[in-house]
Amino acid sequence: MREALKAMGREVSFVAKPWEEIKNDLIAGKLDALPIVGRTPEREKEFDFTVPYITLYGAVFTRKDTQGIERLEDLRDRRIGVMRGNNAEDFMNRQGLTDQLITTTTVKDALLMLSRGTLDAVVAQRLVGINLINKLKLENLETAIAPLRAFSQEFCFAVSEGNKTLLADLNEGLSVIVANGTYEALYDKWLSSYIDKHEKILHYLKIISALAILLFLILLTIYQRMHLKGHRQLKASEKRYRTLFENMTQGALYLNRHGKLIACNQATLDLFGLSYDQFAVETSQANPWKLINEDGMELSSDQHPSIQALQTGEPVHNIIAGIYNHKKGKQVWLSINAIPLFNSDLWKPNQIFVILHEITEIRKAKEDLKIERQRLQHILEGTRAGTWEWNTTTGETIFNDRWAEIIGYTLDEISPVSIETWLQFCHPEDLEESNKLIQKHLAGELDYYQVELRMRHKNGGWVWVLDRGKVVSYAKDGTPVWMAGTHTDVTQRKQAEESLRESIAINQTMLRSIPDLIWLKDPHGVYLSCNPAFEGFIGLSEDEIIGKRDADLPTGNLSGFTSTCDQVNLRLGEACTKEQWVPFADSGKTLLMLTTKTPTYDQTGKIIGVLGIARDITKQYHTQEEVREKESYQRALLDNFPFKVWLKDTQSRFLAVNQPFALYAGYSDANDLRGKSDFDIWPNDLAEAYRRDDMEVMDNQLKKEIIEESVDTSGRKWVETYKAPVLGNNNELFGTVGFSHDISSIKQAEEIRVLNLEKQRDELIQEIHHRIKNHLQGLISLLDHRKNYGKNNTDPIGEVITQIESIATVYGLQTERLSGQIILHQMLDAIVFSISGISQVPLAVSYQDEYSEIRIDRDKAVAISLVINELIMNAVKHSRYTKNGKISISCDRQPEHIAINIVNPGVLPNDFDLQSNQGLGTGLSLALAMLPIRGARISISCQDNEVFTELIISSPLITDGIN
Repeated sequence: MREALKAMGREVSFVAKPWEEIKNDLIAGKLDALPIVGRTPEREKEFDFTVPYITLYGAVFTRKDTQGIERLEDLRDRRIGVMRGNNAEDFMNRQGLTDQLITTTTVKDALLMLSRGTLDAVVAQRLVGINLINKLKLENLETAIAPLRAFSQEFCFAVSEGNKTLLADLNEGLSVIVANGTYEALYDKWLSSYIDKHEKILHYLKIISALAILLFLILLTIYQRMHLKGHRQLKASEKRYRTLFENMTQGALYLNRHGKLIACNQATLDLFGLSYDQFAVETSQANPWKLINEDGMELSSDQHPSIQALQTGEPVHNIIAGIYNHKKGKQVWLSINAIPLFNSDLWKPNQIFVILHEITEIRKAKEDLKIERQRLQHILEGTRAGTWEWNTTTGETIFNDRWAEIIGYTLDEISPVSIETWLQFCHPEDLEESNKLIQKHLAGELDYYQVELRMRHKNGGWVWVLDRGKVVSYAKDGTPVWMAGTHTDVTQRKQAEESLRESIAINQTMLRSIPDLIWLKDPHGVYLSCNPAFEGFIGLSEDEIIGKRDADLPTGNLSGFTSTCDQVNLRLGEACTKEQWVPFADSGKTLLMLTTKTPTYDQTGKIIGVLGIARDITKQYHTQEEVREKESYQRALLDNFPFKVWLKDTQSRFLAVNQPFALYAGYSDANDLRGKSDFDIWPNDLAEAYRRDDMEVMDNQLKKEIIEESVDTSGRKWVETYKAPVLGNNNELFGTVGFSHDISSIKQAEEIRVLNLEKQRDELIQEIHHRIKNHLQGLISLLDHRKNYGKNNTDPIGEVITQIESIATVYGLQTERLSGQIILHQMLDAIVFSISGISQVPLAVSYQDEYSEIRIDRDKAVAISLVINELIMNAVKHSRYTKNGKISISCDRQPEHIAINIVNPGVLPNDFDLQSNQGLGTGLSLALAMLPIRGARISISCQDNEVFTELIISSPLITDGIN
């Protein structure tokens, strides 16, 4: 403001007060103007504003430990601080996100409250907020959302409403300092370092638009001053601004309300490469000049910014279009702003003021930047590198998705990010080296920063990262501002290097500790290397052996041993193995050595030498001799056993068998069965049974005696087998051992004896059952007579009769069948028939033909028949008489049991409890007493004046007819 008013010959003094007081002083006329005021709809009701001279965006500031604030919506229902009366307060009120909007006298107060934890966030101008955070050293605060595009402010000079003279001077002063470069110098001095280059480009475009408006206001001022200061002053002012108009670096022109040219400056003619006459002729046509959009399509006349401004009466800003420059012979790109001008008595514009700003280089730079970014992105994607950017002064950091992916996260999971994010994941032991190298690079001692370090992965482990970076921007004083770099996952390489180091160390240790003789020769027989064992064999150190041939060594007479197969290896490229008795220099002993010679190759496949390995097999030789001798003894012993013997491993493969077993299995030589299994010898069913027996013996580690059925060429035979686990010295399971002999004759004699006994038993049981039945029938007749002619004993005698008849039924059914098995439905029919004679309520039995195969165990048949008899008698005794009432008896067959259901009309006593034997009565108590413990259970319930009784019968009471 000082420079603008100075250009108009005015002095200015400033007063510093809180915003609310300053604003009220301007409204009251105590002040003439305010220099930095954001233009808002609310303030336009109180002040008049100059054209905006800068546009700034807001930001949301939070503490670094705050999570979950990434968008404007994330401020909902949080404690938000704003400066009282500031347009940030107006903005947040319009958003309506929270009822906890807390106002402070200054932005500084709000930021201090945020730092102390009183607020969740502060909304303020980004430039103001960043400057205060740095000045106050509030290191726990950061920018969470910036720029906040929804909160942009056009800053203007404000005067009290109606002060047109001062407003005109301020607008004119602004135009002068813009034209003479003062504005740009002030901007670069105070604001350039805080605004990124993209915002700066947009800012300059807006300044161009503002300049257009200023020129228009200047013309209005000229008109006003014609009346206020006289014709002479007007001429001087008009000349001054005509000079400004002609010398503008931007194209400027006026069109009338019909779109015809009124005036244009030289910059406009230069943009089109035309003279004024040529330009005037061109623009007098219906289509003033040919414009194309960014897609290369030609704009129709009604799409031109000037025509749109004429038709709508609204300004058209920053339209990007291409034109053809006739002098340069190429296309140039423009940013076009069209401002409608009105007379005071007209509602439609009578003129259009157009500003043309060439952005060809800017656009080309953007395209080049876009291409470069795409190229860089492709490189990053191809190399799978993470990227990082770090502001060395503010601590602000930027990571890409791959940076987070390398350590197992998404970028959202670790956001918001800062330099603390890097410190959090980096291994503490590697941070010191990293910081040291960064400081050297920032001090100029290193051209770039590079280090390999560990970072904590999401899974808890560590990954190795190659971290590279370089300073990419500096402040005007040469201080580094931004560093940028990459992260490359080198975990696999580091692991491979570590594995290689370990492998080399292991190989060297193994080479020196292996008792075998190892040596390496070149194609000419010259020793290149050897191990300590070979040194002891020769009697020299490795240094004394290297470079010599066999003939040069003290044991030259042994060259036949060390040079055996060498020429064959070199000529044919094949390995050679041989056993030799060799004397040793260090011990004087002669040992049997198994020697292997193998050719070695270079990367091209060319033979470059011979590798020799010799192993002492003297002990194995003597051991094998002893084993062969023992095996001959054992074989003689096993083969003379009168029964079959075998030994198996844990996989049931035969390790050894005797000759009787081999002949039994169909083999002439017992050695032919080694390595075979039962599945290679016997049918699958027998082999599977043998394998199950083996597993049982090994799992339980117990001996087992079984009788197995076997098969040979003469047919099936019975074999008695003994199996036992075989344990080693440390009780480790070695396998199983077995012995077996043929008991077919014994088995057959036993079967004949059993059949005879069963036949005799069946005949005896049949006779007993027949006699019992006859005796019971006589008893039933006497009791029946007593029932018919006796007094007061009808019901008890009837019950006893039914019980006896149930028993008689079972014995009668057993008499009819030699096997003694009881068919369920036959027994149930007989019991129901017996009871129906004394029942006052009809009995109805229902079941299907499939029940004909269901049989009851003979030993439990009497108990089951008495239980069924008591349950049906209980239903008869306690059934209530109804006109159509009946007792229903049915069978329900299930896969694993039979349910006999009895339904009778009636209710249960109030104190009835089957589980505690309460309120049961004599019949139910008797039924529960006779109920078998296994394979049977009773349940009784009542519903809708009916009693439901269910008897469940299952295995082992049911012997057939159930799956």
